[in-house]
Amino acid sequence: SGGGFDLAGWTHSAVTGTTNWTWSTAQHHDGTHSWYAQDIATVSDMVLVSPSFGVGATTTLSFYHTYAFESGYDGGTLEYSTNGGSTWTMVPVADYTLGAPSTVIPTTYSNPIGNETAWSGGTVGTMTQVVVNLHGDANMLNKTVQIRWHEGNDDSNASTGWYVDTVVISNAQTMGTCTTVSGPPGVQNGISGTAMKGTRAAVDGSQISVTWDNSCAGTQYEIVYGGSAQLPTSYSGTYGLTGVQCSIGSSGSYSWTGVPAVPGGSSYLWWLVVATDGATTEGSWGKNSSQERTGPGTGGSSQGATGACATTKSLVNTCGQ
Repeated sequence: SGGGFDLAGWTHSAVTGTTNWTWSTAQHHDGTHSWYAQDIATVSDMVLVSPSFGVGATTTLSFYHTYAFESGYDGGTLEYSTNGGSTWTMVPVADYTLGAPSTVIPTTYSNPIGNETAWSGGTVGTMTQVVVNLHGDANMLNKTVQIRWHEGNDDSNASTGWYVDTVVISNAQTMGTCTTVSGPPGVQNGISGTAMKGTRAAVDGSQISVTWDNSCAGTQYEIVYGGSAQLPTSYSGTYGLTGVQCSIGSSGSYSWTGVPAVPGGSSYLWWLVVATDGATTEGSWGKNSSQERTGPGTGGSSQGATGACATTKSLVNTCGQ
């Protein structure tokens, strides 16, 4: 099978029932085999899921398939996720430039993909191509996405099923490259120590692997972020935040999917990892001093933390201080 279709990162699973995607030599566009999902006479659905990739200004998806489903009742859909597979959305028919699905599966016979537009009916034969304009969809552009092929069967009447081969992602964005730069807010305790770092994300919507020293044993951590235009120009200045990625765990590593776009008026996105106790106390970015820039606000002894993620700002319970 071509197009990198058999490389690491692909997954498949039976969502309802036990019938799953499998390799088959019965049909293929190139190579020796394709992926195959059987159309059975009991309620079932199964998914074939791509690795993550970034959608840029010219990214497209193409694949070849052939199918024979119980016409109008069983079928296959194409879906995408921008949050690592937590939720899935149908690829709109308007995104297709070739081979779009056209049958709305009914909800009356318990098909898990009921009320969705799917490929249905058909006759197994020479594989035909499907092309999807991913970059033309604002919900996917500049985001890290996964694609999945989702077959759904109702409670009666079987047919052959669905063969899929030669999946190609053209002009995908690679994982975002990062440049680590020394900079504000200076040293951790305002007096001495190792300077904190900011990171410039090169590709909006990319995925960044974040690692940090978790030796201060915070129960939970979060990422606070903003644009370069929101950074202070002097040690007496204060930060402005664009947002926060809450509850990233405490392991010392986190895969940040869908990195936000650079705010208007800024040239890059900066971010910091902040420790919390998982309940009411958020560690500050360091103690107040003349050599340290405080968190959002006007400064003073009440400042030093973001106040985000439903946490309480604290200068007493600061991480490692």
